[in-house]
Amino acid sequence: MGSIQGASARAAAQVLADSEATRRDLIRLYGVPPEKITVVYPGRDEALRRVDPALVRAKYGLPETYLLHVGTLQPRKNLLRLIEAVRHLPAPAPLVLAGQPGWLSAPIMAAAE
Repeated sequence: MGSIQGASARAAAQVLADSEATRRDLIRLYGVPPEKITVVYPGRDEALRRVDPALVRAKYGLPETYLLHVGTLQPRKNLLRLIEAVRHLPAPAPLVLAGQPGWLSAPIMAAAE
């Protein structure tokens, strides 16, 4: 119970957990008082709607089949290795990198070109 996370959780006015199992762990492992923990289950935004894949492919000029990576473009994602691996596939599909450039992203952007 001497961890920074445990101290922060105990000091917090309210702690949100994404499951009952996490709530139990917070109580057992970090000594967080049960009354401070609220379980909030992940949900979905009703305003979001399914997009027609054909429209997305047309908008971005994508073929029927492609590989997609979604996330910040930075070295810790090992994207240079992913780009290299895709190049060596027997029948390579286009690789789409969707995300904002992060720290040290220049080599990734160059390899993606």
